[in-house]
Amino acid sequence: PSLQISQIALTNTTTVQLTLSQPLQPGIIYRLLPFTGIDCLGNPALSMDTVLFGLVVPAVAGDLLINEILFNPRVGGSRFIEIINASQKFINLSTIAIGRINATHHDIYPTGVNEIIAPGEIAVFTPSPSDILSKYTVPKPEKLYSAIVPTWDDKSDHAAILASGEIIDSFTYSSTWHHPVIS
Repeated sequence: PSLQISQIALTNTTTVQLTLSQPLQPGIIYRLLPFTGIDCLGNPALSMDTVLFGLVVPAVAGDLLINEILFNPRVGGSRFIEIINASQKFINLSTIAIGRINATHHDIYPTGVNEIIAPGEIAVFTPSPSDILSKYTVPKPEKLYSAIVPTWDDKSDHAAILASGEIIDSFTYSSTWHHPVIS
């Protein structure tokens, strides 16, 4: 929905603070459309990108999904888990944890990442981002975060994403799912 800007303040040479005439609503993606900005000398703005924003809300089941997992890395390599925001919400990654929950393990590790994941975005958690960057093509390295993740079993195990102590996505995998050429 369209929102009226009631006040504009230049807080420093690169930041503008906009005050809206009505409050933002949760679960809505807002867009700040590009406009022609110029400085005092008449120089045009360096960026003309549309900015997406919204209120940060808690994640619930179905909002964040496990998209990929590397549970059996090369010898000396690092594991990772990739999640995707399948919702229309902005979610703080500090509110989620990565888990290994099965009959013998109840390992849950908060991400410790105080970043926002926008709708449709992907985030990857690994103990060693430098290892992942050295071995794989990472399209968005800024979304690769250093975090403790469980030590999943090489054959079969359970991976989970939790929010506020509740499982919001999980699955049990098997190494038999690997394509035969991987071995």
